[in-house]
Amino acid sequence: MKTTQLALALLFITSLLFAQKVDPAYVTIDVKQVEEVSAEWLELFTPNPTIREDKVLNERLMDLVDAYEVDSIVPKKWARHKVVGGGLIALFGRRWIPFKPVRAKFVGTSVRSYQAPDKPQFTEYDLKYNLAPHLDKYIKESYEARQLQLKRNARMGDVNKDAAPFIDPTPETLDKYTFHNELTPPKEYHWQLDSLFFPSVRGTKHEEHVNFGEEKISMGMYGVHVLDCNHQCWPEIHPYEWVWWLELNPANDDRPHEKRWLVGLIEEASSRFKAWSKGPRRGVVSIPFAFKNGDTQQIHIDHLVTEGMNADGMKDITETPANAFSFTENGTIVDLGDSKISVTGNRPMLVGLKWWLADVQTDGDVTRGYLKVAVSTDILWTSRITFK
Repeated sequence: MKTTQLALALLFITSLLFAQKVDPAYVTIDVKQVEEVSAEWLELFTPNPTIREDKVLNERLMDLVDAYEVDSIVPKKWARHKVVGGGLIALFGRRWIPFKPVRAKFVGTSVRSYQAPDKPQFTEYDLKYNLAPHLDKYIKESYEARQLQLKRNARMGDVNKDAAPFIDPTPETLDKYTFHNELTPPKEYHWQLDSLFFPSVRGTKHEEHVNFGEEKISMGMYGVHVLDCNHQCWPEIHPYEWVWWLELNPANDDRPHEKRWLVGLIEEASSRFKAWSKGPRRGVVSIPFAFKNGDTQQIHIDHLVTEGMNADGMKDITETPANAFSFTENGTIVDLGDSKISVTGNRPMLVGLKWWLADVQTDGDVTRGYLKVAVSTDILWTSRITFK
């Protein structure tokens, strides 16, 4: 009996070793012919070291990314600390007040490294980024938010209201027009996020992190735009839930044209914003790409820290086409006619995640478009998406 079992086991192992590799799925999509691909997309060909030295260019690339959530409407006029006495201090104006009715994005460059607390305070463990904008639409938004701050806040102390950021901005004063961006990720994942996605514990430095390699970075954030009237009513995105950036680590300068996007959709895990941040988080992120015709564009997705993927929530993402793909083991080849795109992942992700290509155009020399990823998760999904 033992001999028979051993023989069967050897036969099974041999079959695995010599099994024929499954070919990737092969599909064809239509590509729109245009006279010329617009200049903003051609900036994706800029070498990474050049982008790293030009924060305005970097922010333009961040702004090509789009993100949204299905439940984008902010359903309540304010939120407060959920602690003993929190209701009382809220009556005196110490609370978060949305100044936009819907979640929206913001793009800027950090004026200093992120901030992380020593330890949680009650349920709060905010990872903070202070982003200053350098694109006109976000400069305008930041200036207008500061005017709202002046109207709302009577506790400015010795703050000079006749200086930046409360007067018309100039190129020299833009670093004063910051948005605070704050999120409390689920505490069980702080160390995993710190290792694989972004710094999440005190002491980790941006310039030493594999996904940054520099202290001050340009980022995109999507979430609830508020005045934090616990602290002088300054403007924040709190919580930010979608976050993205282009990894420009100098350690990878030997691959100057490889674009590596870090993208995450993360639950706000404190108790403060339950009306604003209910699960599952459901939304779509659109990542731009451009490549020369005749090449095979390779897109590889490394799913990093993921948990709580929710299949039921996918039905609410109505943008998702019927022929959207899962991240299967064997990958997918997309035939564009003159070129091909190969899409692979580091592991199968069959639940709560779909992808497709959209707005694909070519002028005969260059093809550009979006990789769209629909996500439904109760907790978080983070990834590195590499175009090469």
